[in-house]
Amino acid sequence: MRIFFIGDIVGKPGRKITAETLPSIVEKLGVDFVVANGENSAGGNGITKNMAEELFRAGIDAITLGDHIWDQRCFESEIDSVGMVCRPANIPRCNPGRDCVVVEKNGMKLGVFCLLGQTLMKIKSECPFEAASRTVEKLEPLCDAILLDFHAETTSEKVSMGWHLDGRVQAVVGTHTHIPTNDARIFPKGTAFLSDAGMTGPWNSCLGRNWEPILQKFIDGRPRSFTMASGDDRICAVTIDIDAESKRATSIEPFIFPPFPNNAELWAAAASAGGESETQGGVHSETQG
Repeated sequence: MRIFFIGDIVGKPGRKITAETLPSIVEKLGVDFVVANGENSAGGNGITKNMAEELFRAGIDAITLGDHIWDQRCFESEIDSVGMVCRPANIPRCNPGRDCVVVEKNGMKLGVFCLLGQTLMKIKSECPFEAASRTVEKLEPLCDAILLDFHAETTSEKVSMGWHLDGRVQAVVGTHTHIPTNDARIFPKGTAFLSDAGMTGPWNSCLGRNWEPILQKFIDGRPRSFTMASGDDRICAVTIDIDAESKRATSIEPFIFPPFPNNAELWAAAASAGGESETQGGVHSETQG
């Protein structure tokens, strides 16, 4: 089983590059399931039913969310009618929406859920570790593999979740910071882990927003409106391979396309030597101790 997980899709630029590149990526990499965090797809704040359906048409199988889940007020009444979207499993249970989903394709079933971190997160939520155990117990008899999108601020909380779920799920991938990390690894009991998949959207920006007002606020402290940026669009994601028999992750490789210019020559050299130009720094189980 090969999973392609896409980091936070930000605004129209993120939706556009996803729609333009995803079909060829799926074909080239032989992807079985595509999961994406879509909580910033509506102008950087939240998501709507129409935008979720746009992402499904692009080839995404399941959408995870985060702390901006209710920024588009219409979504409260829409979320129950959108099948493969899951809200964070640790927000109060009175909220609408599904706390997990199971995607079935080609005889394989992938369970997907997301959680909010509590450190530095300004939204009401329960303990993510307790919610993780509860949701895994719910999903385990229903699917062949489980992926968690942990939408959290701090790397320490994300790494702790990796250890908490090692051997109980096949993948824990972090989102929320919009910056791809370089710590892809497979934990001892077979769980693939990455602290943050990064941002899919305009990199001529500060985390998807026009950088000038953000810089000025850092300088003088005065409040400003942070508007959506445009330009230098990229898709940031990660591929994860899972062995069906052992139910262990066997490989995890970060993916950035187009590659950042400072790495283009290095990746081209790797490709000519038999590597793949779009992937970098992959971890395979045979290298894990």
